[in-house]
Amino acid sequence: QGQIKKTDVMAYSKVRSTGIRAIDIREGDDLVGVRLLEADDAHVMLTTRAGKAIRFKNTDVRPMGRVARGVRGIRLADGDEVVSMDILDPEKDVLAVTLNGFGKRSLTSDYRTTKRGGKGIVTILTTERNGLLVGSVQVGDDDQVLMVTDGATIIRFRASDLRTMGRYTQGVRLVRLKKGEQVVAIERLMDVDEDDESLASIDGELLEDDDAAATAAAADDSVTDEADTADDDTDDSDEADEE
Repeated sequence: QGQIKKTDVMAYSKVRSTGIRAIDIREGDDLVGVRLLEADDAHVMLTTRAGKAIRFKNTDVRPMGRVARGVRGIRLADGDEVVSMDILDPEKDVLAVTLNGFGKRSLTSDYRTTKRGGKGIVTILTTERNGLLVGSVQVGDDDQVLMVTDGATIIRFRASDLRTMGRYTQGVRLVRLKKGEQVVAIERLMDVDEDDESLASIDGELLEDDDAAATAAAADDSVTDEADTADDDTDDSDEADEE
């Protein structure tokens, strides 16, 4: 539901055998990701099922207790949901992958820094051809990417096989799926064998872009520019007693 929380790691230093509560999750919500924050000037990126992304400074999120719900990281449209969260490395790019096996590698610098709690901007067009966004990961030329489909197929390929593209595009075909098959997960792999024979060659087919969808996305980003300057509804919640 777009909430985000930052907590001192020492709050998790005494973990019982049954575990301890890390965040207050309301009914209908789920935990998307957890990352270790190692730099005070680090930026955070959230991406959504509808292909939106927001980038903001981690200092926009004040430290909170372990069982707090957090604050709003992104303002979601009706029916949308967060699918990925990452701490950005400015030296790496952003790879977004959709349900129908299409993807796009974009420069991290293409994602402007905004206030926490905005509506976000387009990371990839979620057209009928592409399908909705599965997730996004940061990649460098030395990394590999792992994709998993609901047909129990696993695809590994080199991130360097993908060139960078602008945000208002549909990307390229990464894999040809069987009828009814969809991509369900994506992950970055580091420190792996470059000569592994199981590495796939991505399809890479560049199909004609949907100019109408790109124009609409650019117009929507323009509206988002105005929205991001408005006062942010932090949606803070009080900390509850631990159960």
